[in-house]
Order: sequence, then C-alpha cells, then structure tokens
Amino acid sequence: MKTIPWEDPSSGFPSNLARTWIESLTEPVPFFRALEPEAPVARAVLYFLLMAVGAAFFSLLWGLAGSAPELPPAAAGLVDLDTQSLQLFGFFLSPFANLLLLGLAALAVHLFVRMLTDSRLSMLATTRVVCYASGPALLTIVPWVGEIAGWIGSAVLLSIGVREVHGTTTGRAALTVLLPFLLAAVLGGLAWLFVLAVFASLGDLPLA
Repeated sequence: MKTIPWEDPSSGFPSNLARTWIESLTEPVPFFRALEPEAPVARAVLYFLLMAVGAAFFSLLWGLAGSAPELPPAAAGLVDLDTQSLQLFGFFLSPFANLLLLGLAALAVHLFVRMLTDSRLSMLATTRVVCYASGPALLTIVPWVGEIAGWIGSAVLLSIGVREVHGTTTGRAALTVLLPFLLAAVLGGLAWLFVLAVFASLGDLPLA
C-alpha cells in the first residue's frame, strides 16, 4: 500500500522529505489518494513548517539582494528600523506567522468543505491536505515570479487534495479553495487600505 514518504518510518531523512516534495508536485492525484485523512497531524505540520521556512529563507535572500520594496517614510519613522532589519525580523517570526496562517487556512477551507461537499471527515483531514499542498512555496527560490507561482501551485494542489481526500468533484473542490482565497484577498485589501490611510495621516504629524 502506497504511503506518504514523509510519514514512512522505513524512509530516512532527507530522502523522505525530497520524495514527498517531488511526488506531491509531479503525481498529486496518487499522492493525495495515499494520504490517511485522520492520521496524526504532527508530521504534516512539520513538513508545512519546513516548506514555509524554506520559502521565507529564499525571500529573505532576494530581499537582502535588493529586490524588496522600501518602507514608506512614515512607517520607517515609526519603527526606526531599516528595510533589511525588518526582513530579518520577519524571517525569524516566519514559523509562528505561518502556523497562524495554517490554522486560519485549514479552518476556512474546512468550513467551505462542510458547506459545499458531503464529506464528514474532521478538520484534521483538511489540515493535513493544506500541509502537504505547501510544497510549491519553495518556488520562491526563483526571484520575482517564484512567489506568485508558489501561491498558484499551492492552490492547485490544495484543490486536488480536497477532491481526493474529501471525495468530491473538481468544481466543488476548487470552490472550497478559491472562496477562502477571495475572502482573504478582500479582507487583506481592506486592511492594506486602512494601513495606508493611517500612514498618510501620520505623515502630516510631527514625529519625535
């Protein structure tokens, strides 16, 4: 019986990590069919963290190389840190930020799974799918386009994973992924507009 290499006790590190990453990207259908929905989540979360921290590391490298945007003057005055210092700070916070992101993503996707499909698997199953759909994040090794490709690749893998694990159609699986992404994009856009408005108002105030 096929198993996820990362969860196979007979497969050693780092070959099990490499095989899991390659199989999830090149053979996603048999990969997610082999996923045990209600197995313990610890190994899956560890895989997710390795992908997320790896992606953050590559983003840090490109940022330090000068591809990251500069801070707005008002923001720079408030935090009293340069862009590179913030990039380093963000990298060290990335494991915690990504764990929070994982929880929110799994919750959002699972809510739509319950609304749009007949699956009655627990949120544990959805969390495991989200974790193993994170492999494309490492595409940030390619500057400029890698991050966008990673997001798109993860969304595609997540749709396939939801379809195979929760036993639904391609269309319903795609909706369970796209609707949370659209909701997050709208909320993120509103939050960004709020931040810009705050900085714009602070720009007119004298800063000590």
